[in-house]
Amino acid sequence: GRFEEGLAESRLALDTLLQLDDAPAYKIHGTRADVRIHEEIVALPIAGQREIHAADEMAQPIRTALRRREFAKAESLTNAQIEIRTRLLGPGAYDIAESLRFLARCLEVRTEWSRADSLFLVATDIYDDYLGERHPNLATILADRAANAQAAGRRGDAERLLTEGLTLLQERGWANHPLYPIYAYSLMNLSTILRGQGELARAETAARQALAILDGHADPQERTAQAYAALLAGSGARGRLMITGSENSLSLPHAVRRSRIGAYGATKHGVLIMAEWLREDLEGELMDVHVLMPGGVYTPLIAAGIPDPAMIPPEFNVIMPEECARIALKGLDLGLFYIPTHKHIGEDIRPRFDGVRAAIRALGLS
Repeated sequence: GRFEEGLAESRLALDTLLQLDDAPAYKIHGTRADVRIHEEIVALPIAGQREIHAADEMAQPIRTALRRREFAKAESLTNAQIEIRTRLLGPGAYDIAESLRFLARCLEVRTEWSRADSLFLVATDIYDDYLGERHPNLATILADRAANAQAAGRRGDAERLLTEGLTLLQERGWANHPLYPIYAYSLMNLSTILRGQGELARAETAARQALAILDGHADPQERTAQAYAALLAGSGARGRLMITGSENSLSLPHAVRRSRIGAYGATKHGVLIMAEWLREDLEGELMDVHVLMPGGVYTPLIAAGIPDPAMIPPEFNVIMPEECARIALKGLDLGLFYIPTHKHIGEDIRPRFDGVRAAIRALGLS
């Protein structure tokens, strides 16, 4: 909700880009749009800014509802979000495009393909207004429209829309962008459509191109997630992905202090933030993501030093693999993202939380 700070930062970013000789036009358009968005919100009275912040905060519950297939709830929240944004900023405000895309996904569930596509088109007009025509972000709308057309049985339209998005990304140099996998996902969707039309050679080529891109820009966990997402895209199926982190993903656990495993802890922290970004990037689409964060489990690593589990000191709080699996499956059934296996994990993260809070007070930031 700190819109004035956001406006200052976006203006600084725009000034920096304008001083560069080789800044891509689409980046300038995107940053200029960010300035405009913040200016529109800052122009509102404080009460209005608070309402816009409340509307922004609805985005995550909407994504969660979509992920859980609670479409009535998602539609209700989205309509409330649209009402606030339209009333305060007008029907063509940038963030209304995001709301319309949420609403279109709800309509697709009711097989209202034509109405959903009309909302995607309105969102496209809004993006064109703010970003300029042929901005790379428009490829996401084209992918949305292609998925809608494919679900409605209009494979020819789906192929045309995906091809248009792929061409756009190629023109803007985003075909191999490591942080923008829509190109690879569009290729995989195109492969699915071509396979359904019997064009097996073209389908194979598109799939290989997609996997080559995904393979070049990910660590093993992310590569697995991206390949899985590419497989699910366009299939109509929904998946579940559990990524295994550790209690070390969240903190420096009390049980392993003085163990000199800083590098291990760093990798496990990396697994968690990668999974959090994956969940954010998917926006509730394709799959549910979960992170298992086990504490001590009686694995072969422990068994090598303590062959008899009965000899493990109780204070080590080691559980058997079967118990770990039970907790993991329960977490899946509950739809949890974070799945810890031990109660003490919640206590181990407190020193970090308390330390940051104390620093905020000491620096006068509270």
